[in-house]
Amino acid sequence: MLFRSEQIAEFSLELGCQVCEISTLPPSIPGLRVFHRMESYLRNIGVELYRGFPVDEVEMHDGVCTGVRIASPGHAMNLRGQRVVLATGRHSGSLLGGAYAGRDHEMRPLDSIGAVMARNLFIAGSLADSTSNKGDAMRILTGHRAGNLAASTRGNHAA
Repeated sequence: MLFRSEQIAEFSLELGCQVCEISTLPPSIPGLRVFHRMESYLRNIGVELYRGFPVDEVEMHDGVCTGVRIASPGHAMNLRGQRVVLATGRHSGSLLGGAYAGRDHEMRPLDSIGAVMARNLFIAGSLADSTSNKGDAMRILTGHRAGNLAASTRGNHAA
């Protein structure tokens, strides 16, 4: 049943506090609504999403990420793109090599001397926010920020 704004306002007045629907993570109904709408939007604008297959290698040459390899069933799949957002979890720093030492303000990974490892690679999730214990909220926010930064980057960076 959908409520009209007048009904919600009346209910809020009766309760003495604001009433709203909070979008929590799936499998909640509000979370699923947000997830499906976002996924549909991303696919409509040409974003390719690969879920459920681990990234087992990030290819970088001369300050550019040239692609990633994912462990898909049957055989590994090599993916190429102009910009890459890596959101693979907190234990994935090893994908960037032993020199990975954090990120810059544009969500790009830094090496041990503070230099950008790849100008077209953006990191998100717990890899980008390893010091926070705010959980999923920060992972979502870093993913949103990394995606926006990747989308706003111009130029042909990938092979």
